[in-house]
Parts: sequence; structure tokens; C-alpha cells
Amino acid sequence: MRAGQVVRVLGGDPGSPLGGAPLWAFGPSAAVFLDDLPGPPYELAVALQRAVDAGLAIAAPEVGATRDITTPFDVLEENFPYLRLLPS
Repeated sequence: MRAGQVVRVLGGDPGSPLGGAPLWAFGPSAAVFLDDLPGPPYELAVALQRAVDAGLAIAAPEVGATRDITTPFDVLEENFPYLRLLPS
């Protein structure tokens, strides 16, 4: 990334401190790169890399720390503080 602009879409590099968040927005100029994606599953990262390679300015705001919620226990553990806020 250079000043918030994507120069290369990451592909699961275990050495990178960055990761993707599943929040995507495609404007009309980038939507054309959704055609003919390999899949299923369809990788939106491929469309974004196509757009970057074509010279489109693709923004990638940093969202900060995230939580890894992959099991039912993770869901319970991460949401337990919020459950205390429910009226009894």
C-alpha cells in the first residue's frame, strides 16, 4: 500500500502483517473487472488486482485490530461482554 492506495492485492502471505477484511465496494469503473472471474469460489481480490493493474486508484483504509472468530466458542467468548448489557 502507498498512502492508502493498493499497489498489490495480498494473497495470503503469512509474512505480511496485513490481512483482508470482507468489506468490498465496487464503483462502476471497477465493476467491469468482475466479469469472467475464475471460480467458484469467486475471488474478489482477482477483480481488484485487475483494476490496480489497469491503473485504477483502489483505496484500502486500515481498520486496525480484528478478532479471529472461527468457532462457536470464539463467538461466545467475543460476545460475552455484550451479553452482560442485556436486561435481565
